[in-house]
Amino acid sequence: MTRWFGALLTVLAHALRGRLRHISQVPSWSASSLPPLLRGVVVAISYFVFAKVSLALASLHPSASPVWPPSGLALASLLLWGNGLWPAIAAGAFLTNVTTFGSLSTSSLIAGGNTLEALITAALLKRLNAHLFEGPSEVVLFACLTLLPGTMISATMGVGSLVFAGFADPAKFPSIWLTWWLGDVGGQMLVTPFIVLWSKTSLKEMPRAELQRLALLLGATIIIGLVAFSPLLKQITARGPLGFVAIGPLLWAALRHNQRDTATVALMLSAFAIWGTLSDGGPFARPNLNDSFLLTIAFVISTAVPSLVLSADVATRRLSEERHRALVEHANDIVATLDLDLRVTSVNPAIERILGFAPAEMIGRPLRRHVPQEQLHTHAEMLNRKLQGVPSTQYEVEVLTKAGVRRVLEVNSKLIADAAGKPVAIHAIARDITERKEAKRAEAQIAELDHRVKNALATVMAVSKRTRVGHTSMDKFLSAFDGRIQSMAEAHALLSRGRWQGANLAHLVRQELAPCAAELNTMVEGPDIVLAADAAQPVALVLHELVTNAAKYGALSSPKGHVSVQWHQRANGHVPGALVFDWKETGGPPVPASISIGYGTSVVKNLIPYELGGVVDLVFAPEGVRCRLEIPRKWLKQC
Repeated sequence: MTRWFGALLTVLAHALRGRLRHISQVPSWSASSLPPLLRGVVVAISYFVFAKVSLALASLHPSASPVWPPSGLALASLLLWGNGLWPAIAAGAFLTNVTTFGSLSTSSLIAGGNTLEALITAALLKRLNAHLFEGPSEVVLFACLTLLPGTMISATMGVGSLVFAGFADPAKFPSIWLTWWLGDVGGQMLVTPFIVLWSKTSLKEMPRAELQRLALLLGATIIIGLVAFSPLLKQITARGPLGFVAIGPLLWAALRHNQRDTATVALMLSAFAIWGTLSDGGPFARPNLNDSFLLTIAFVISTAVPSLVLSADVATRRLSEERHRALVEHANDIVATLDLDLRVTSVNPAIERILGFAPAEMIGRPLRRHVPQEQLHTHAEMLNRKLQGVPSTQYEVEVLTKAGVRRVLEVNSKLIADAAGKPVAIHAIARDITERKEAKRAEAQIAELDHRVKNALATVMAVSKRTRVGHTSMDKFLSAFDGRIQSMAEAHALLSRGRWQGANLAHLVRQELAPCAAELNTMVEGPDIVLAADAAQPVALVLHELVTNAAKYGALSSPKGHVSVQWHQRANGHVPGALVFDWKETGGPPVPASISIGYGTSVVKNLIPYELGGVVDLVFAPEGVRCRLEIPRKWLKQC
């Protein structure tokens, strides 16, 4: 008999070794490679053996059967292998009852109720609960579905058939029905999770450390079960409070292990409790058998359901944390936490790829050590904004890599508060946008270059057309045109040396006067002023025309001639105003009373007003040409 039972358990363990992944993904709920017929035989025999053992215990002590294990086995079989196993469950239940009561009709009704119980509960779970025992809500749903309606139908059909056949007193129908119903509920709550959850596990694949932790947990459970429930310790009086010691391994399993181990501990502790009640030596043993039964079933249900709910909740949170940790660890962006003093308290490995620092090198260090001094105010400003109530901020900031290279980061940060609402830390996500910024800068530069080239070509075309007017020979045209183009080129070179941020006015004036200036024939005087890039070309063209005219007809054409160039900024209260530029020629040939207006004169008079909105006062005085330019302040950059 012992060998046969051992062989049966071996076959059953092999059948349950397959993994249950997601109930909704496998229509047949099949997790075993056993042939269907052999699978049905295993389930039927297992049902029969479990039922006979339970009935034997109940015959020894009526209050010792608060759990009916076959109901849990039947439900687990349908969940694992599909509803096609219902004939095996019906056969096992029928054999159990016919060998107990001897009545074919009573046995058939009870077997039908047991089979319907498993079919109804399994069908509801399949429809409503695709991920069995994976979360707290799934466990609560399972517990509710075991309470009704399947178990109620089974209890009603079973007790009704016993009363109808004369095996039970009709007056005791309510109490027998309650015992039957709670026994089926207890069996499903305890046995079904144990079988289903262990079916997902292969002992060969379990790591050695997990096996050791499981062995330690089960050993502690056995010790506590013996102390709290064993009839061998009857000499210990007032052991009722010791039942609460069982909370220890349950909490240990729920918080530190998984749902499978929690279901195992709950089943073991319930077995110890039933053993104690069976021998009238446990903490739930009472003179009144009904009281013993109710106390034991209350312990069973309060052991199984809350511990599984807690374990599922812990597992869900742990899975969420692991997913979050994986996302952070493998993120391309820097994910960091800082305290309110801007010291790094945690950071992911992305910082090493972006800035070259290992996470350990950054933790505990202030941010100011890795940020250029001129950028620190940005961080301080964003922190102040968050402290003033702005929930999150986004800004760009430069940081220094380990090699001292500047990188541009786009930072999204949020203030973290404690339970009392007091700010305690900053959570930040920083994305490296250096290449993006450089690409945008390059695009802007290309667009600016395109704009300037078009303007330069348009200016060249306009100068070409206007220079052609009034020149009868090609040589004179080319000479005049070459001089004006050369002036534009020199102004362009001056702007290029200044990275197109502007042109120094003194350099521009001396550059235009250089071909004609001698040691004592020019004077250039004025404050250090930088013209904006868009103002440099028009001013250069005007200067070129003034210099060309002075070299051909004015002061620079005579050894005694002299040109004075001075400028200043007109005061506008306490703020410097427009630029006033004075050109004055003396000592040259007398200026004719009447001057024909040519292209050069037109450029001097009209270009500044048209391009810059300034004012030009050109006077052909007999003693020499005088020209005053007034350029609005918006075209100036004060050094």
